[in-house]
Amino acid sequence: MASAPQRGYDDAMAARYDDDWRAIEMARQDAAFYTQLLDRSRGTVVEVGAGTGRLALPVAQAAGSRQVVAVEPSPGMREGFHERLERDPRANVTVVDGHFGRVPLADGAAGYVFSGFRAFQHLLTAGEQLAALYELQRVLRPGGVLAFDLFEPNPELLTSTGWELMVSDDDERGLTRSRYDRREHDRNAQTVTVRMRWEVARPDGEVSRAESSYGVRYLFRYELEHLLARAGLTDYTLYGGFDWTPVDQRIRELIVVARTPTT
Repeated sequence: MASAPQRGYDDAMAARYDDDWRAIEMARQDAAFYTQLLDRSRGTVVEVGAGTGRLALPVAQAAGSRQVVAVEPSPGMREGFHERLERDPRANVTVVDGHFGRVPLADGAAGYVFSGFRAFQHLLTAGEQLAALYELQRVLRPGGVLAFDLFEPNPELLTSTGWELMVSDDDERGLTRSRYDRREHDRNAQTVTVRMRWEVARPDGEVSRAESSYGVRYLFRYELEHLLARAGLTDYTLYGGFDWTPVDQRIRELIVVARTPTT
């Protein structure tokens, strides 16, 4: 089976990622959730698609002496991660180049592997997603913990008819910084292309712009369960939120917590 390809954020997205996150202020409990899973495992901890370290750093601080490896394909995101490490040297994290199709660890080297903020959905075919599940299991010891989250598809939110203003703010120099998104939905492939545009307006009226895009593939609950079964992951629990709520009709998240087979 072909391995899942490397798809990292480009320089335009990586350079603005942390600022965008702070501006949008998404109220997520994912850091606490993935930190609590440390108690269910032992040994090396790995985050795949670690970005600039928003999750890996608090997990590493809670992990104590355990080795933590942050796997990230985007050079710009790894650079941002290292900048965070310089500001918070308490976290014992090794940042490495890799992706879902190639985690640079030996077989059975990890006790806990997780992937936060829907990074798994950047794999754009069912084959890539299945290959990733095999690769993540490869680096886990028998009985190891695997956890990742996805968004629950909402048809009303998958497509936008035009550019939507996501955030806008003014700084002390009089610059107005704005970010716009639009979404293009391919129902057959179950993919969404998110296009992003950043604008900086100066007091004199001059406006500079930058654009980028990324793709995600969504899964419905029972498709996800079928994918887990095909990968040989039968010991798992699905949650509908980071407060450990069960999956029901009110869910916004699909969160998988699984154990690899022991035999």
